Amino acid sequence: MTDRNRPLLIEVEDGPAADPGLEAPVPETLPEGRAMQTAARLTTRRMSGLSRLALWVFSSLFGFVLSVAAWDFVTNLLARDSFLGWAAMVLVGAAILVLVLLALRELAAFARIARIDRLRQRAA
Repeated sequence: MTDRNRPLLIEVEDGPAADPGLEAPVPETLPEGRAMQTAARLTTRRMSGLSRLALWVFSSLFGFVLSVAAWDFVTNLLARDSFLGWAAMVLVGAAILVLVLLALRELAAFARIARIDRLRQRAA
């Protein structure tokens, strides 16, 4: 049995020796990064009131449609087969619980960031 954690060593008897001095030098100019600059500009730009309203309306509509579809799925499954319906009910409840826990974790992170900002302001 071979040990897969050991490094692999391949010895080459013939052939030229590797010489880093013979390689081309590293170019001095760095890429401009236009894509990153454009992304940074897009993220720092404030959205208009109408855009924020549209985002809120469409995300609320999507959430509403998704919750109604899940409710209809579970109630129809309960009517057809009680065991599968209760299994679906438990899974939907678990999904909601996980979403609430994720939201609480994010809120705790925002609270930590706010506390760090207050500490920095007092230190300054």
